Amino acid sequence: MYFYSMFLLFPGVFPGFHHNDLDTEHVRINMVQGDLYSLAPMAGFQPISPGKSVEFNISASLWSVARTDFMPRWYVTSDDVKIKPRIVKCTASEDLDFVQPFEDLLQRKRWKGDQYEPFTPEVRMEKLRFSPENVVGNIEFQFCLEMQRT
Repeated sequence: MYFYSMFLLFPGVFPGFHHNDLDTEHVRINMVQGDLYSLAPMAGFQPISPGKSVEFNISASLWSVARTDFMPRWYVTSDDVKIKPRIVKCTASEDLDFVQPFEDLLQRKRWKGDQYEPFTPEVRMEKLRFSPENVVGNIEFQFCLEMQRT
Protein backbone atom coordinates (compact mmCIF):
# COMPACT_ATOMS: atom_id res chain seq x y z
CA MET A 1 0.00 0.00 0.00
CA TYR A 2 1.35 3.44 -0.92
CA PHE A 3 0.52 6.69 0.85
CA TYR A 4 1.86 10.22 1.23
CA SER A 5 2.86 11.94 4.44
CA MET A 6 3.76 15.62 4.51
CA PHE A 7 5.67 14.87 7.70
CA LEU A 8 8.84 12.81 7.92
CA LEU A 9 7.87 9.46 9.43
CA PHE A 10 10.03 7.83 12.08
CA PRO A 11 12.44 10.80 12.19
CA GLY A 12 15.05 8.79 14.09
CA VAL A 13 15.12 6.21 11.28
CA PHE A 14 14.41 8.02 8.00
CA PRO A 15 16.00 9.29 5.83
CA GLY A 16 19.22 7.51 6.94
CA PHE A 17 17.67 4.09 6.43
CA HIS A 18 15.08 3.39 3.77
CA HIS A 19 12.74 1.21 5.83
CA ASN A 20 11.45 0.65 9.33
CA ASP A 21 10.10 -2.70 10.47
CA LEU A 22 7.09 -2.83 12.78
CA ASP A 23 7.88 -6.27 14.17
CA THR A 24 4.70 -6.69 16.24
CA GLU A 25 2.45 -5.96 13.25
CA HIS A 26 4.78 -7.70 10.75
CA VAL A 27 4.73 -4.66 8.47
CA ARG A 28 7.62 -2.81 6.84
CA ILE A 29 7.32 0.92 6.15
CA ASN A 30 9.47 2.01 3.24
CA MET A 31 10.44 5.55 2.34
CA VAL A 32 10.04 5.43 -1.44
CA GLN A 33 10.93 9.00 -2.33
CA GLY A 34 10.21 12.38 -0.78
CA ASP A 35 6.76 12.22 0.83
CA LEU A 36 5.84 8.82 -0.68
CA TYR A 37 5.86 5.83 1.66
CA SER A 38 4.76 2.23 1.31
CA LEU A 39 3.56 -0.47 3.68
CA ALA A 40 4.60 -4.02 2.86
CA PRO A 41 3.79 -7.25 4.69
CA MET A 42 6.65 -9.14 6.35
CA ALA A 43 6.91 -12.80 7.31
CA GLY A 44 4.18 -13.57 9.85
CA PHE A 45 1.74 -10.94 8.57
CA GLN A 46 -1.85 -12.17 8.79
CA PRO A 47 -4.08 -11.29 5.82
CA ILE A 48 -6.78 -8.73 6.57
CA SER A 49 -10.25 -10.14 6.01
CA PRO A 50 -12.79 -8.05 4.06
CA GLY A 51 -14.49 -5.57 6.38
CA LYS A 52 -11.75 -5.89 9.01
CA SER A 53 -8.98 -3.43 9.86
CA VAL A 54 -5.56 -3.34 11.44
CA GLU A 55 -4.27 -0.47 13.57
CA PHE A 56 -0.71 0.47 14.43
CA ASN A 57 1.14 3.62 15.43
CA ILE A 58 3.35 5.60 13.10
CA SER A 59 5.61 8.29 14.53
CA ALA A 60 5.90 11.57 12.58
CA SER A 61 8.34 14.46 12.87
CA LEU A 62 5.76 17.19 13.45
CA TRP A 63 2.28 17.59 14.90
CA SER A 64 -0.85 16.89 12.97
CA VAL A 65 -3.47 19.39 14.07
CA ALA A 66 -5.88 19.29 11.13
CA ARG A 67 -7.64 16.63 9.09
CA THR A 68 -6.15 18.19 5.96
CA ASP A 69 -2.70 17.03 7.09
CA PHE A 70 -3.63 13.63 5.63
CA MET A 71 -3.47 12.97 1.91
CA PRO A 72 -6.19 11.03 0.08
CA ARG A 73 -5.92 8.31 -2.56
CA TRP A 74 -3.80 5.64 -0.94
CA TYR A 75 -3.29 2.78 -3.36
CA VAL A 76 -2.39 -0.89 -3.39
CA THR A 77 -0.22 -2.75 -5.89
CA SER A 78 0.93 -6.34 -6.23
CA ASP A 79 3.87 -8.18 -7.74
CA ASP A 80 1.26 -10.38 -9.42
CA VAL A 81 0.72 -8.81 -12.88
CA LYS A 82 -2.84 -10.20 -12.95
CA ILE A 83 -3.78 -7.88 -10.08
CA LYS A 84 -4.27 -4.27 -11.13
CA PRO A 85 -3.27 -1.39 -8.83
CA ARG A 86 -6.28 -0.01 -6.96
CA ILE A 87 -7.05 3.02 -4.86
CA VAL A 88 -8.08 2.13 -1.30
CA LYS A 89 -11.81 2.85 -1.47
CA CYS A 90 -12.17 4.72 1.83
CA THR A 91 -9.38 7.14 0.77
CA ALA A 92 -10.69 7.70 -2.79
CA SER A 93 -12.21 11.17 -2.34
CA GLU A 94 -10.84 14.49 -1.19
CA ASP A 95 -13.54 14.62 1.51
CA LEU A 96 -11.08 12.99 3.93
CA ASP A 97 -13.83 10.78 5.34
CA PHE A 98 -11.15 8.25 6.27
CA VAL A 99 -9.68 10.71 8.83
CA GLN A 100 -11.55 10.88 12.10
CA PRO A 101 -12.71 14.36 13.14
CA PHE A 102 -10.54 16.39 15.49
CA GLU A 103 -13.22 16.86 18.14
CA ASP A 104 -11.12 17.06 21.30
CA LEU A 105 -9.44 20.42 21.96
CA LEU A 106 -6.24 18.59 22.94
CA GLN A 107 -5.98 17.10 19.43
CA ARG A 108 -5.29 20.61 18.12
CA LYS A 109 -2.62 21.44 20.69
CA ARG A 110 1.03 20.81 19.93
CA TRP A 111 2.37 21.48 23.43
CA LYS A 112 1.20 22.77 26.80
CA GLY A 113 0.21 26.42 26.44
CA ASP A 114 -0.14 26.26 22.64
CA GLN A 115 -2.27 29.23 21.49
CA TYR A 116 -3.19 27.74 18.09
CA GLU A 117 -6.91 27.64 17.37
CA PRO A 118 -8.22 26.57 13.98
CA PHE A 119 -10.37 29.16 12.23
CA THR A 120 -14.12 28.76 12.32
CA PRO A 121 -15.83 29.33 8.95
CA GLU A 122 -16.91 32.78 10.22
CA VAL A 123 -13.38 33.82 11.25
CA ARG A 124 -11.96 32.48 7.98
CA MET A 125 -14.52 34.50 5.99
CA GLU A 126 -13.67 37.65 7.91
CA LYS A 127 -9.93 37.18 7.39
CA LEU A 128 -10.39 36.59 3.65
CA ARG A 129 -12.90 39.43 3.14
CA PHE A 130 -11.82 42.09 0.66
CA SER A 131 -11.43 45.53 2.15
CA PRO A 132 -10.10 48.64 0.36
CA GLU A 133 -8.04 49.43 3.48
CA ASN A 134 -6.12 46.21 2.94
CA VAL A 135 -4.90 47.22 -0.52
CA VAL A 136 -1.19 48.01 -0.34
CA GLY A 137 -0.62 49.11 -3.91
CA ASN A 138 -1.24 48.36 -7.53
CA ILE A 139 0.60 45.89 -9.69
CA GLU A 140 1.13 46.64 -13.35
CA PHE A 141 1.57 43.86 -15.85
CA GLN A 142 2.98 44.45 -19.30
CA PHE A 143 2.58 41.81 -21.92
CA CYS A 144 4.40 41.65 -25.20
CA LEU A 145 2.71 39.43 -27.74
CA GLU A 146 4.56 38.58 -30.89
CA MET A 147 2.93 36.72 -33.71
CA GLN A 148 4.95 34.74 -36.15
CA ARG A 149 3.87 34.83 -39.78
CA THR A 150 3.76 31.54 -41.58
